[in-house]
Amino acid sequence: MKIKKRVIQNIFVINLILLSCSIYMEFYLTKKSIHYGYISNLVNSLFASGVLILIVYSIEYSIEKRRALESFYLKSHLVINQFVRIDFFGDFDNITQNYVNEKFLKCLNTYTEISKYDLNSFDDSFANIDFLLGNFWLRKRIYSQIYRPIRDLYRLICEVSWHFEMQLSGETNNVSVMCMKLSEIQKRLFISQITVGSEFYVQNIYRNHIHKLKQQLEFIRAKTYRIKKKLIQEYPINTKYMQIKNM
Repeated sequence: MKIKKRVIQNIFVINLILLSCSIYMEFYLTKKSIHYGYISNLVNSLFASGVLILIVYSIEYSIEKRRALESFYLKSHLVINQFVRIDFFGDFDNITQNYVNEKFLKCLNTYTEISKYDLNSFDDSFANIDFLLGNFWLRKRIYSQIYRPIRDLYRLICEVSWHFEMQLSGETNNVSVMCMKLSEIQKRLFISQITVGSEFYVQNIYRNHIHKLKQQLEFIRAKTYRIKKKLIQEYPINTKYMQIKNM
């Protein structure tokens, strides 16, 4: 994509120079009875060849652009699918220094597995994006709304995963610290919404960051295929009902 863009830009500049030379020789020098028939024909031939090359590379650029955006879209979804593996854990009251349940350990293990996921192909897919028109604003939007948030979430997971890995391997045994770390990162990954009724209240847990990322990826899909964006619905991943008196 980048190579095609550079070629198009260079050919476009060369064509402008050739066109200017052709106009100059055709009108200005002809009026002065100065004839450069051979040179004029050569310039016109070069200009025509340049236009042809410009058309060919423009078509190739469109193909490369679609491939680059498709690649970034797919690689982003692969990373997001890793984040979706993380389940919300809310049973901290039943976790003690001497007792941890299987769900708690499974949750810690999921974080450690995701921290080992290779993001090189994801980074490469973003680096390959280089628009011919509006590159600064479009690339900035993709960076700030998709690439950077994914990288930030991955960094957060990596920061806590080494604590979890030490706990799982038996190198340390500090369950209270693990609960604190898990609770802190869940506040960054999930959002809780409470609806109060007459007798019960309902607590819904959402993957808020994931929903925002999927909305922005829909922008990439719509731009790639030149179609209208679809509305991405957000659904709770966990729902809890409790009586008012127990709040």
